[in-house]
Amino acid sequence: LRIFLTCYQVLRLARDSRAEGILERAFNLLQEQNSRITDQAYRSLFLENISWHREIMSSWEAKAAEN
Repeated sequence: LRIFLTCYQVLRLARDSRAEGILERAFNLLQEQNSRITDQAYRSLFLENISWHREIMSSWEAKAAEN
């Protein structure tokens, strides 16, 4: 997921149209992995305590706010 985030950031800075697809893929993979965690406390930790997970989430939310 960290690689997806880096690719998204580079493509976004280059104004490449593929950036949104990369972000969407990263977000979907993150949600898929998160859904496999049964304990709610661990699910929150998974999203909040890993910096690139937080960045993917905030980028996704910012993109959603633009639309």
